[in-house]
Amino acid sequence: MGASHAFANIDLRAQFAQAWQALERGEDWQTLAQGLEQYPLWNELAIEVARRDPTLPPTSEALAFLQRVRDHHSSERLRAHWLGAAVEAERWQDGLTLAPKNPGISARCQIERSRLALGQGNEARALALYLHPRSRPDACDGLFQAMAERGWITAWIKRKRLDLALGAGQIGLARALAKDLGPRNQARIERWHRARTDPASYLATPGEFTAVAAEALAKRDPEALDTWLAQLSLPAKVRQRVLETQALHAILDRHPKTSGYLTALARPFELPGLAEWSVRHALLLNDPQGTLLAIDELPSTLAKQPRWQFWRGWALDALGRDPNDALAQAARSNSFYGFLAADRLGRGYALPSKVVKNVAVSDPTPGQLIARELWMQGLVGRARAQWRAELRGQDRDALSQATELARQWGWDSEVIRGAVNTGQRALAYTHPASLKPLVGEHAGTNGVDTPWVLALTRSESLFQSDVRSGAGALGLMQIMPATGRGLAKQLATGWRGNAMLLEPDINIRFGVSYLTGLMQRFGGNQLLATAAYNAGPNQVERWRPAAGQTDPVLWAETIPFKETRGYVQKVMHAAVLYQRQLAGDQGRLSDRMRPIEARTAP
Repeated sequence: MGASHAFANIDLRAQFAQAWQALERGEDWQTLAQGLEQYPLWNELAIEVARRDPTLPPTSEALAFLQRVRDHHSSERLRAHWLGAAVEAERWQDGLTLAPKNPGISARCQIERSRLALGQGNEARALALYLHPRSRPDACDGLFQAMAERGWITAWIKRKRLDLALGAGQIGLARALAKDLGPRNQARIERWHRARTDPASYLATPGEFTAVAAEALAKRDPEALDTWLAQLSLPAKVRQRVLETQALHAILDRHPKTSGYLTALARPFELPGLAEWSVRHALLLNDPQGTLLAIDELPSTLAKQPRWQFWRGWALDALGRDPNDALAQAARSNSFYGFLAADRLGRGYALPSKVVKNVAVSDPTPGQLIARELWMQGLVGRARAQWRAELRGQDRDALSQATELARQWGWDSEVIRGAVNTGQRALAYTHPASLKPLVGEHAGTNGVDTPWVLALTRSESLFQSDVRSGAGALGLMQIMPATGRGLAKQLATGWRGNAMLLEPDINIRFGVSYLTGLMQRFGGNQLLATAAYNAGPNQVERWRPAAGQTDPVLWAETIPFKETRGYVQKVMHAAVLYQRQLAGDQGRLSDRMRPIEARTAP
C-alpha cells in the first residue's frame, strides 16, 4: 500500500460513533459532529439525516447533494427514499430523475408507476413485475392499482399469477388473488390446499389436483401411496415422478420396502437427488456390490466426484478388490472426501498453498476508504454494500488488489468473497483467521478446539458479524435470540436485547459456550456436535443408531437433511485446514471422526 495514505485517526472515529448513535436515538447529533467535516464518513451522516426527512427537496438541490456524496453507496438508499416521497406527492418526473441507479423491486415498481402516470408505461414491463409467485412489497400496490385501472390485470392474468403462487406453495397469496375471482376459484384453492395437506382424503375423490395429492402422500407416507396407485389415472411422466418421490422418501425414512421401490423404477432417474440417494441406500444396507452398481448408474459428472470415488474405493475394498485407483482419484481433491481418501492411502493431503501471492497494491480509492471506515464503525451492512458497489465491473487485477487490501485490513468476509472472484487459492484468502485471538480466548477458556470453532463460524456467517438468517439467527455464529437469552442467563450476562448478538465478542462467547454444551451432551464427539449446531440436538439424537456403533463417515454421508450433510462435511474439512494453517499441526481428518454411538435414552 502506498506510503502517502493515512487512515482516519482514532479520535475522529470515536467522535463519529457518538454523533451517529445520537442521530439514531433522535438526539442532538450536530453538536457532537462539529469538526468532522474532513472525516471520510461526514457525508454518510448527511445522507442519513436526509433519508430520515420525510420531505422531498427541490430536484435541483437534491441533484446537487447527490453529486456531493457520489462516492457513498448509501446515496442509493437516499435516492430510493426520495423516489418514494416523489411518488407519494405525485411528482412523477422528479421521481424518475432521482430514482436509484440499481433499483430493487420496490423502486422498480415506483419507477414504473411514475412512467405510467407520465404516459410512458409499458404493459409487458409492468406485467413482469406483477406476475410473480410471491407477494410483492407494499410499494408495488400503487403500480398494480394503476395497471388494473388500465385493464392490464385481467381475470386471466390474475389466474395466471394464482397458478404461479400455487406452484410455489404460497397459499396466502393464492387465497388473496382468488377473492377477486369468484367462489369457483376460491373453492379450487381450497381443493389444492387439501390435496397438499390431507392427500389421502383428497385421493378418495380425486380431481384436478390428483398429482399434487399423490406426490404429497409419497412424501408423507410412502407405503400408504401403494393403496391408491392402481386407482390413479396419471400421465406416464407424472406417474414416474410420483414413484421416484415415493422411493426417495422411503430411503429417507429407512423403509423396509425401499429396495423394491427402487428396483421397479425405470432408469435413468429424473428426480434430482434420487440417483445419489440410491447409492446411500446401498451404503446403509452395507451392500458393496449394490453400491458399485448404484455409482455406475450416476451421471458421469457425479460419478467422478471425490465423494463417489471414495465410496467406490470403499466398495471395492469390501469386495476384496483393489481400491487404490478410486481412492487416489478422490485424494487429488482438497475436500472432505479428498482428505479421507488420503487417510485411507496414508498419503499427504492436496492442500492449497500457504504462500500469499505478491500483489502490488496502490492507495485505496475514496470509495474503498469509505467502506473501510464504515466497517471499522461497525456499520457492516453499509460497508459491505459500499465495498461491493466500488468493485462492480472492475477487472481481475483491480479485484485482486482489493482482495489483498481487505486481507491486510483483516476484513475476512470480503477476503473470502474476493478469493472466489479472483481464483486465489492460498489459505490466507480462502480461510482467513483474523478472529483467531477472539475465538481462541473463549475456546481456550472452555477447552474447545479453536480451528473447529473458526471453521464452524466461517460456515455459519462467512465472518459477517451483522448477518441475519431467514429463521432469525444472528451474528458470527448465528445464534437464535431465544438461545441467546438462555445463554445470557447461564453466563450471568445482562440481556440487552437481540442486537447484542451482533457484537462479535458477545456472539463468539455465547456460541462457544453453546458448542461446549453440545460437546458435553455428545460425549466429546465433534461430528455430532457440528451436526447438532446446525440441525438441533434433538434431531441429531434421532439420527443416531438405536444400538451399537455407526461408522462416522457413513453417518456423515447419510444425514437426511441436505443442508446439514453439506454443513458437517464443510466444517470438518475446514477445521483441518485451520489446524494446519494456524498451528502447523499435521493432524488428520480421520482423527476428528469418532464412531457414532447409540442414541441416549429419552
